[in-house]
Amino acid sequence: MTYQQPDAKGFYGKFGGQFVPETLMTAVIELDKAYREAKEDSSFQAELDDLLKTMWAVKHLFTTPNV
Repeated sequence: MTYQQPDAKGFYGKFGGQFVPETLMTAVIELDKAYREAKEDSSFQAELDDLLKTMWAVKHLFTTPNV
């Protein structure tokens, strides 16, 4: 069995379908729209990069190998 990625609209396979309850579809569509907008926003990407770098530094600060 091979895993198939969803298409651009988030549907799987030959017959489509999404693994999301119908009651959540409005929220999923809104989230998808916001994600696509944020993905193209360079200021958002810069802020995200800064946050990820900070998180990475904090993670290593508290990592305790061999404990």
